[in-house]
Amino acid sequence: MERSQNQKILRILSIIAIVAGILGLIMGAGIAFISGAATTLNVEGETAATLADAGVTIADVGGAIGMGAVVIIIGAICEIISGALGLRAANDNQKIMPVWIFSIIGVVASVVGLVMAIMDGTLSMENITPVTNLIGSCLMMWISNAIKQEAGK
Repeated sequence: MERSQNQKILRILSIIAIVAGILGLIMGAGIAFISGAATTLNVEGETAATLADAGVTIADVGGAIGMGAVVIIIGAICEIISGALGLRAANDNQKIMPVWIFSIIGVVASVVGLVMAIMDGTLSMENITPVTNLIGSCLMMWISNAIKQEAGK
């Protein structure tokens, strides 16, 4: 059975998703390591005074970093699963439904991430990650929807 153009594009996007997921796992593990190291720091001087004035302990900082690591790791695992399902659907268009569902979830999560970045004021020319995530998620949704229609689902 010959792959359609949309299945070829899905295959490329799925490989990119798997690579991005693996890189996300590595980054999440690194951040988790940093959060563990942060809880053992002996903070002194101006930084200690600033934390004390805010009522924050170094354990709170380590915990916040650790929670960020957990979010990154969960997102990376979802990205790897989505990529693996995409590779499967790129070979057989009848297996597109899990990819389609994951792509909807990805678009919703990307929109939430973009809104949070706008509200936090962290969206800038230096940090366009939420925008690129939304573009990638929308592209995956568009391609998976096209394959879903080809498959007659």
